[in-house]
Amino acid sequence: MNDSVVKGLKELIIRPHIFLRRPEFWMVYGVYSSTYITANIVNSTCERLKRESALPRFLSTSAVNMFTCISKDRAFTRMFGATLPTSLPIS
Repeated sequence: MNDSVVKGLKELIIRPHIFLRRPEFWMVYGVYSSTYITANIVNSTCERLKRESALPRFLSTSAVNMFTCISKDRAFTRMFGATLPTSLPIS
């Protein structure tokens, strides 16, 4: 793990154009940016409607974050998984 972090940081500093082209970077960036954008849209909408924004912002960002994280993790498993996915046994 430590070697991987050092290698990634080194590549980010030495060759940022290579690092920023990687799909795994864009997937993680997509999770955080979509959550941030959702929070801002809900906050602005609630402000315009003169409503409290805490609960709608929490619920919407939670839903967006869960969906994007699950999608990212599924893609990471397919990209970096050591074995082919198998079906789970029905118990």
